[in-house]
Amino acid sequence: MNIYRKLLIVLTALILAAVFSPAPAIYAENPNPPAFDAYIEYSAQGYIVTGTFTEFTPDISQIQPLFSLDGESYHTCGVEWDLSSLNSKDPDKLAKLQNQICLYHSYEPLKNYLDGEIDRFYLKLRLSHTDGTIRKTKTAVIDRGAQQPLPKDVTTIATFASCMSVRKTRPFLYYGKYQITVNSDMTPQQILAFLPDTVPVEIQLQKGIDHFTEGIVQCPVTWKPLSLPKLTAGESITISDAAEEILISSGTILKTPMGIFRLEQSIGIHDHALSDEIELVLNVVAKEDAPTGALTLENTGLELSFDQKPTGATEIQAYTLAENETKWRELPKVPLLDAVNVQPSTPNSGYTLVLKNDQEPLRSYLAAIAAADTPVPFFIGL
Repeated sequence: MNIYRKLLIVLTALILAAVFSPAPAIYAENPNPPAFDAYIEYSAQGYIVTGTFTEFTPDISQIQPLFSLDGESYHTCGVEWDLSSLNSKDPDKLAKLQNQICLYHSYEPLKNYLDGEIDRFYLKLRLSHTDGTIRKTKTAVIDRGAQQPLPKDVTTIATFASCMSVRKTRPFLYYGKYQITVNSDMTPQQILAFLPDTVPVEIQLQKGIDHFTEGIVQCPVTWKPLSLPKLTAGESITISDAAEEILISSGTILKTPMGIFRLEQSIGIHDHALSDEIELVLNVVAKEDAPTGALTLENTGLELSFDQKPTGATEIQAYTLAENETKWRELPKVPLLDAVNVQPSTPNSGYTLVLKNDQEPLRSYLAAIAAADTPVPFFIGL
């Protein structure tokens, strides 16, 4: 082949590659990025973070919200803004375009924020343009802020937290229930020693008839003296109105998604169908009975729940033993003790992850099933 023809072929290939290869994204360093704001609000979907952005240009092709925990390293939030009304002149459509959701309540980091694990995170928008340019907006900060008095237009309602609140239909009433497991030979004084010093109370804040926000406080509780019949294993004893009046004292600090507030007045639980009555249930077992429970295999691994909460336990350690083994293997610390009283109104505990899918012997057990082999059975011991 003629040398000139070879050069012509090579040059043609280079030109075609330049024409048809996708253009790389161009990150524009803007010394004055467009404005962006974000705020938490309570909606029909629960708590959400809504972003406000108005500086739209016709060539924007995509908008992605980003979040950061330190203000430096950013990650995508998992949602994308709807740009179908980009060129609309309709005021309602423009308002929806300019105010869109950045995070839902189950998305991180909003979930951790609502759980009280973090008090601040950062948001910005990544703007993609039709020419491949990518820009970012200014940073918005979601911050719980410092303590402040309750706003003057806010009213308060106190009720037991959902974990111990129950409903009676005749008459219609919401009250508290607390259940513990006791031995049949325990005295009233020993039983009282197992009862908590505080109970979780939810303070709801309202603006007019609209829900504004809420928070949980641990409220001191005084239990009334117990007068009990003979305890028999297998029975449950219910004691009505087992505690003195529940009162949230003035000066209590309330941590909510909308900020940290200080209660200037004491609050009781007596609004409409709300009562501060606590029903105490004693689930009686024999002293020599070993706790029983149930195991379930979920997406993340093997979870365990106690049939009767091991009230009074100070430590719960989990072990595994595979078939044909003779020595129990200690598992890393699992939060079984935390689950004992996470549902005070129930006799049993909540399910807690005890063995992850990638931990032995569950990993090998699942791998054998996936390969259509016979898995090696194993035990969970506590």
